[in-house]
Amino acid sequence: MPNIHSSQTSIALVKERMDLVSGSSRLWIGFWTWVLVMATTTACFAQAPKKRPGEKEERPFQIVAIETKDGVRLRAAYFPSDKEKDAVPVLIVHEWGGQASPYLRLGLALKKAGCAVLIPELRGHGASNKYTTLSGGEEEFDLSKMGQADVALMLSRDLESCKGFLKEKNDAGELNLNALTLIGVKEGAALAAEWAIADWNFPSLGSKKQGQDVRAMIYVSPEELHKGVRLDKTFRDRFVWRLPTLIIAGKGSPEMGAANTVHDRLEKMRKKARMTDEEANKMFLANASLSGANLIQNDPAVTTEIVNFINSQVLTNILKFRWINRSE
Repeated sequence: MPNIHSSQTSIALVKERMDLVSGSSRLWIGFWTWVLVMATTTACFAQAPKKRPGEKEERPFQIVAIETKDGVRLRAAYFPSDKEKDAVPVLIVHEWGGQASPYLRLGLALKKAGCAVLIPELRGHGASNKYTTLSGGEEEFDLSKMGQADVALMLSRDLESCKGFLKEKNDAGELNLNALTLIGVKEGAALAAEWAIADWNFPSLGSKKQGQDVRAMIYVSPEELHKGVRLDKTFRDRFVWRLPTLIIAGKGSPEMGAANTVHDRLEKMRKKARMTDEEANKMFLANASLSGANLIQNDPAVTTEIVNFINSQVLTNILKFRWINRSE
């Protein structure tokens, strides 16, 4: 199984991003091969207006494969936007043991709001369950045996390759990478925060912009610690805690305490820095005492809150985030 020491994560992120300047991801041929997954979202599309004879039916998302540098093919759902250079890219980082399918309805709602949404299945999860060995063979991940080294690779390989995919879409004029928004769910919240810190501390390569693209953070049922990755590292970074942040948890859920702690600490830091926009640091407690994907799937108010937050904090400010071609 691919391995790397967790202390080398930052160095690995730098190397991976430099390699991704030329692009390393590619589309996986085929749409709608995710038939079983679509069973959960069919109702969303059933009332769509009928197309005229000969008119192509628009597909709300594509199934894509994103190749990592160490030989893992990540399956992902990608919702393209018709807003082109005004489209806000949203990257959803699922929970440990999760997959993309529970987030398809959220992806559709964000697409309708003007976002381009990428929902990858990280290594060892969903259909991203195989890797290429040094001998060229193929083996399956064992999630029960995956630890800190694998989490480091999720950051330095998986999420970096996902950004490489979005960079290609950016340079094709299909979205504005400079307005990237991250959604982390449960353990994915700590991963999203760690990766955002790396992104904001990544230097430009001459005149070429390579980092500081994340503009907003959303944590759903956040777990504060996961296999060595700590959410509270955000508070020690000079950039990420200043970003607009939405924290969501179910009332009475196991994550409610951690969600309140993160929100209160951010609030104190923002007040000390005289950042007065209360809407930029928001806490939403859903009525359902559910967690993570279950909370998003079963409480429509959560999706509404996420869409409204991205709209108010990023979409309406899109002109502030200048579109930049990353290949020039």
